[in-house]
Amino acid sequence: MVNNAQTAINSNQTAINASQSAFNTSQLNVNAVQSATNQVTTSRIDSLSSDVGALRSDVQAITAGNAKSTKMLSGGIAAASALMPSGTVGAGQSGFDVGVSAYNGQAAVGVSFINRSLAGGWNANGGGAVSTGGGAKPIVRLGFGRVFD
Repeated sequence: MVNNAQTAINSNQTAINASQSAFNTSQLNVNAVQSATNQVTTSRIDSLSSDVGALRSDVQAITAGNAKSTKMLSGGIAAASALMPSGTVGAGQSGFDVGVSAYNGQAAVGVSFINRSLAGGWNANGGGAVSTGGGAKPIVRLGFGRVFD
């Protein structure tokens, strides 16, 4: 009976060892899968971080472009406001007007001229304005007028 008991103990011990070996192999497989998953996740996070960095650079470039456009447009509005209409002068007379304006942090100066014919029925006028807006173009105008009785 001792022999049978010893055989049963040995048999149980073999089963325990086989189960333990299977558990250790399973544990190793879980660790391998977990490691591979971590590598993929890290790779995707790095890729996402790179994409976010590129997007941030694009947004900063757009913002800088918008600021430049706003300054230029504001300068154009200021210049248009500074361009004075020509004043009224008598027959055979000439005159000029000067105007200044500011809009959204941009300043401008404008000058206009007028010359009326000797008979007083016609006039020629013109003017120009410039602003401080970065990249804003000067404004120039020419005009002709007729006076009716």
